[in-house]
Amino acid sequence: MSKRKRLTKGQRRRKLAKNAKEEQSFVLADGNKIRNLIDLAEAMETISHELYSQHVNEEKNDFSTWTKEVIGEKTLARNLLGVSDKTQAQITILKHIVKNTT
Repeated sequence: MSKRKRLTKGQRRRKLAKNAKEEQSFVLADGNKIRNLIDLAEAMETISHELYSQHVNEEKNDFSTWTKEVIGEKTLARNLLGVSDKTQAQITILKHIVKNTT
């Protein structure tokens, strides 16, 4: 069994700041696009609670799914699963960014 190589802080910073491919952008129900974790955190600041609820409800968490499948941040995706409020989601995303870039 091989060990996974740990990324350096610089590599983590670049990975977290990297944009998703255009066709993998997260498109909000209002048409706005999110391409990276910074965009996602900023979106939590500006979207309405109603728009947030279209993407996060009892049946799904689109932000968690996108974070895992497109961005590749499984830990953040897992943490977002337990969040049902956009403010708490923003805090969770920002904490993840800070933890992985400082």
